[in-house]
Amino acid sequence: MIPFAAEQTKVRFYLENNSARALEEDWQMRILRTEKQKDNLAKFFWDDAKIALAALVLGPITKPDVAELWVVGLGVLAAVAFAVVGYLFDGMEVSS
Repeated sequence: MIPFAAEQTKVRFYLENNSARALEEDWQMRILRTEKQKDNLAKFFWDDAKIALAALVLGPITKPDVAELWVVGLGVLAAVAFAVVGYLFDGMEVSS
């Protein structure tokens, strides 16, 4: 119980003494250290969107006898989700 309370106190102190922008910059510095890392991560998500589209949407369409609507719907949803994340990472700026 005490370690959780101590951790909660540290989080509260951090939040009281730092703005939302500082928290965002702190997160970016932990995850994305350079512009190249950001670009590679954006490319990764764009590629995942293409793979999801090809595997889950175009694959079942080429074999209509085994195609199921829920697989096509899942593929479209996954492709859109990956594309949105790639788009967001592509538009981010890495703070130096």
